[in-house]
Amino acid sequence: ATLEETAAGTSRQWNNADSGHHGKVTDTTPSAPATGKCRTLETIAYHEEQMIAKGTAELCRDAKGVWVHKE
Repeated sequence: ATLEETAAGTSRQWNNADSGHHGKVTDTTPSAPATGKCRTLETIAYHEEQMIAKGTAELCRDAKGVWVHKE
């Protein structure tokens, strides 16, 4: 699903059967509509049952409307 189709607070699971990695991405944007200019995502990645990464990223639309990682 695209960010335009995802409501704040929504989580999505992902899985890579080849590597054994899996995880979850959660939109943690505080009360922002799906069409907002910036969105905050929290990601958690696991290898088998061990957490290997956790982080937060902010994505914003650039002048062309493309979602890019905010520096």
